[in-house]
Amino acid sequence: AHVGGGRAKRVEKLRSLVRERRIAYFRLVGELKNPNETVKSFDIGVLTSEKEGLPNVLLEYLSLGIPTVATDIPSIREVVIHGKTGLLVPPRSPGLLSRTFHLLLDVPLLRKRLAFLSKRRAAFFSMEKTVEKTLRLYRSLLPHPQKVDHS
Repeated sequence: AHVGGGRAKRVEKLRSLVRERRIAYFRLVGELKNPNETVKSFDIGVLTSEKEGLPNVLLEYLSLGIPTVATDIPSIREVVIHGKTGLLVPPRSPGLLSRTFHLLLDVPLLRKRLAFLSKRRAAFFSMEKTVEKTLRLYRSLLPHPQKVDHS
């Protein structure tokens, strides 16, 4: 399944490829109000971005325990630990992406291990942890309070 929006041209090109190649097990779902309902049915999560901020979809995959194949770019490496919470491939490497995807399909034990560790990794990105890290940063930037003599 392909969940999400995107430029109309790109989505139409994807639709054409699916039709041309007669790919039976691929659905273009589009944007969803609650993607977790669909995403939690995934066996594998895939993200092939070449540029990305902090990818929310990867955080969703982690929290749902979905093993992930993603491109090896800095922002994705902040979330996915290669070999522990997912598998990373260089950008623009469709052959390696395909082999890595098939490896996860063919080795259920690897999928289970990545899924288990993904859920544990998700805790690192929880709201509480994020607030805690932000407060720690702010405190480290503030000058240490001076004692004031009130006499």
